[in-house]
Amino acid sequence: MFAEAIADKLIDVGQEVIRNGSLEVKSKILCAISSSLASYCTHCHGQFVAIARKSGLTEEEIGEAEAIGLRMRERCANESGLYRLNP
Repeated sequence: MFAEAIADKLIDVGQEVIRNGSLEVKSKILCAISSSLASYCTHCHGQFVAIARKSGLTEEEIGEAEAIGLRMRERCANESGLYRLNP
């Protein structure tokens, strides 16, 4: 019960972050999902997927954002050599 209360509070905080600005809320949520995967942040990914579902985004939309993030992570880490320890 305590963990669920914390998770709900984190979702509330995340929703505050995406409410203001010139982009549509849906676009911000999808950007957050994509960038969380690209930056290896499982906590943020889970939080924003939950927000996406609460906001009515489809699994197809979420999946597409995830695919973009995973592709960017793969490209930056593997193809560009940016994060290689022994280039």
